[in-house]
Amino acid sequence: MNPRHVNFLGGGSPCPLHVFLHFNLNNLEKITLKLGSSFELFFLGSHEREAAVIEWFQAYLQGEHPVFPLPLSPTLKPFTWRVLCALQNIPFGKTQSYLDVAANVGNAKASRAVGNACRVNPFPLILPCHRVINTGGSLGGFAYGLEMKQRLLEFERMAIQTP
Repeated sequence: MNPRHVNFLGGGSPCPLHVFLHFNLNNLEKITLKLGSSFELFFLGSHEREAAVIEWFQAYLQGEHPVFPLPLSPTLKPFTWRVLCALQNIPFGKTQSYLDVAANVGNAKASRAVGNACRVNPFPLILPCHRVINTGGSLGGFAYGLEMKQRLLEFERMAIQTP
């Protein structure tokens, strides 16, 4: 099956990223990312609310982080899901340490567990694990590589500074 594909802004996009949305029936199962030459969405499977998903990503590219229009219901451990949901409270263009996220979910000693939760995040960008960094300011890790994490953070910082 050929994926449906939407290209934003053409070549030279400020956030050159390919976003693959994996649907099974009407459920978003996961999102995968790949560096690209422009910002593009690929719908693997179909969903009746594709237009709402496209609008969400348009808002993201404008420096916003609205509530995602589809329900997310992964099969994750409760602590992992609590961590990932807490990431939505990190403002667009800002970062928070693994330690701070752990404290925000009620277990200040669980910074490694926060890192593990970020590593298995099935919905990057929507649940913005790329905004979580080490306490000293270094990037830490990212399931899609540090280059992509750096680019995402730079894009978000630039987007909030551009009027």
